[in-house]
Amino acid sequence: MQPIRQILLGGLLMGMTLTGKPCVWAQQITGTPGAPSATRVIDGKTLPEALQEVKEILLESAGRLQSPVAFRRELQELTEAGAGIVRTDSGLAEGLARIEKMKQDGFSAGDKGPAYFFENCSMLLTAEAVFRAAIERDESRGPHLRFADYGDNIPIARKDGVWEKYIVVSKTGEGMRLEVRKPQEC
Repeated sequence: MQPIRQILLGGLLMGMTLTGKPCVWAQQITGTPGAPSATRVIDGKTLPEALQEVKEILLESAGRLQSPVAFRRELQELTEAGAGIVRTDSGLAEGLARIEKMKQDGFSAGDKGPAYFFENCSMLLTAEAVFRAAIERDESRGPHLRFADYGDNIPIARKDGVWEKYIVVSKTGEGMRLEVRKPQEC
């Protein structure tokens, strides 16, 4: 089977075949190779359980009002405005607050199909990670200029020695966790 559309969702690669039939591939599957799918486990779930969860997510989205296209446009606009090349403390805080509201409000799968829906989910997660990391890194670095306020003419300076680090974003049961780490010496 050759997928024509695919997305990664929680360790599952979801897609549609050329015939339009939904497919699921797993990055890591435990169990006996060649065993029936009901005995193979993905993230602690059998394949039928994982597919049922995806189906429930899509069905739940049907009750949401915002179309997937309008949701994507809003997310792109707020990310560009709040976490673009020019950033401010208030712009980042307001953007993250809007992302939290978008997560609560959700959006419908609409007629764009499951791949578009899950792309939006991934974009929302990525936008949240960008905003949280940008809030954590309180300096200008590379092309990104950080200002205390939009009215300022001079960006916040680089903090060499303090910010010669990177930020690792991971998923926890409570949400997103950021960890600042120093690069390893070679």
